[in-house]
Amino acid sequence: MKTSEMLTALGLAKSSLGPNDSQMQVLTHFCFVDDIIYAYNDITAVVVEAQTGLSCALHGETLMGILAVAGAEEVKIKLEGGGASLDVGNGWVKIPVLPKEDFLFTFPDEDPVLELTFTDAMAAAFERCLMSVGTDTLRPEFSGITVQVNKDSVVFYSTDNVSATRFKPEGKFLSRKTMTTVIPGIACEQMLKLRGPDTKIALGERAGVMSAGQVTLVTKLLPAVVGQFEGIFAKHVEPSTFCPLPVELGREIAKAVVLLGKESVKRCVLNFGRGEATVSASGVLGSMKTTVPMPKNQPVNGLVIMSPELIARILPYADTIAVNDQSSLVFQKGGMTHIISSSAVSSKPPTKGNKVDADGLEEDIPF
Repeated sequence: MKTSEMLTALGLAKSSLGPNDSQMQVLTHFCFVDDIIYAYNDITAVVVEAQTGLSCALHGETLMGILAVAGAEEVKIKLEGGGASLDVGNGWVKIPVLPKEDFLFTFPDEDPVLELTFTDAMAAAFERCLMSVGTDTLRPEFSGITVQVNKDSVVFYSTDNVSATRFKPEGKFLSRKTMTTVIPGIACEQMLKLRGPDTKIALGERAGVMSAGQVTLVTKLLPAVVGQFEGIFAKHVEPSTFCPLPVELGREIAKAVVLLGKESVKRCVLNFGRGEATVSASGVLGSMKTTVPMPKNQPVNGLVIMSPELIARILPYADTIAVNDQSSLVFQKGGMTHIISSSAVSSKPPTKGNKVDADGLEEDIPF
């Protein structure tokens, strides 16, 4: 196998290598099984078709580093004496090897509940929802994108306890049954990077599989609380009245981002009134109070206080805006709705927000 081809295959699988301090050694290794190479980090596995004839695991960073500087046109690896010897052109480099018995990953053995073509609309759903994915691994809905599969539609949700996003792609999606599950954030990011023409996604009860040419991504799916998002969006979006989003608002928010760049508390004040919106911010780098023209008959009124970074990241993807009666901002465009809670005044999301009742369940999502 050519070295360039090997490095390309390893580069594709690399995103699922575990960190070097992983307790299980094999998670930091590329696993070779005859006609495939894969890396597995205990959440996702990226599997790449590659004819190597090897059945072993080699340390990921070491293997890629040696091949990158070896200078040999062809990859030659010999397994001997409990290790692997790599031909580097003017000699051999020996690195440790793990046997096939140490492998942890196996392909899921279940029928898919839903099969989707990873269209541009589907990619947009992932991109928008990733803006609201948090890092609380103890709460699956905070650490990934919730997929709600209905009989004829699919809806994507995410939250980090400060913002929440909903995306409903156009069109009908026929499913054998309903399902609500969470795709881990790391898997969603990998899907976007590895996506190619005619990419397919299949979601089962426990695992999701994305097929993109010679690459297959397999991810664990996390349990989800059914129905928790519907009540939140119904309460805070349906009563809201939207108006066109002024282009000028983006420029004023960008100024506030600069002025509050060194502040620990990102406190930007937006005051929406008849015919204009006022943007105010003050920090160690300076202060501002500017106005943005709004339609004279615009129905958006209210005072909002929040981090300008949270507003700036959604503005390129929205075309309408509303202020709800909880003084939170709501943005929409096409199938996307994005809420920023009025509690979002810090650069770091609060660990626990106000409790709200949604469909009889109390959730610490502050919307």
